[in-house]
Amino acid sequence: MTTLSISQAWNETTAFVKREAGLLFPIALAFLAVPTIILQFVTPQSVPGQPVEGGPWLWLFIPVIVATMIGSLSITTLAIRPAQSVGDAIGHALKRLLPILLAVLILSAVTLLIAVPALLVIFALGLTSETAMLFGGLVFLAIFTFIWIRVILMTPVAVAEPVGAGGILRRSWALTRGHFSPLIMFATVIAIVAVVAFLAITLVFGSLIALVAGPPEKGNVSFVLSLVVSGIASAVFSVYFQVAVARIYVQLTGGSTSGM
Repeated sequence: MTTLSISQAWNETTAFVKREAGLLFPIALAFLAVPTIILQFVTPQSVPGQPVEGGPWLWLFIPVIVATMIGSLSITTLAIRPAQSVGDAIGHALKRLLPILLAVLILSAVTLLIAVPALLVIFALGLTSETAMLFGGLVFLAIFTFIWIRVILMTPVAVAEPVGAGGILRRSWALTRGHFSPLIMFATVIAIVAVVAFLAITLVFGSLIALVAGPPEKGNVSFVLSLVVSGIASAVFSVYFQVAVARIYVQLTGGSTSGM
């Protein structure tokens, strides 16, 4: 079994992002930050204790998801095959978009098929609604986390190997076999760091924006600037995460990128 070094993958990630920032961040801003900012801007303001009001804005989720996937595939393409232009990376991402979309749909259906029976059992135990919701949430989180870690290499597989949706899932599952512990540690650490950094950035810049432009209210300048800050912070995190996952894939395949 191939040895996986998370520290090596992270060192390669930081060096690559520093060297190729001029290629990576324009993609992240165009395909990750801007669509997310637009979606958040048009999303109706929620009332505490009530779901967000539905409406035509919900259709924006489709282009946002597609744009996010194109951005992720493009960044991953550059991380696996650095000697490509941004245009070539985006072009390759468009070619591999349909297989990864189908893989995500299959994965979502499988996750629900596994989770729903477990949730039905929990809700049939006669627990209070609060307790049932708590246990149900924990069970779903455990199932989702396990499956997600086993297919965490979906994007680099989709980029580097000429396989369909089923092949993407099977290949990712095979590559992560025996590496669950380091991969979940990697995901946990990077998630904690990302949350702390995101909160710190939004708190600092949010306070500065509020001082200059006033409290953020739906549609005002302060609100828009806050969305821009959070969108850029999320895009930066996504760049590091996608590159790190790509470098993990390269390690586990022995540096092979055949099929691109």
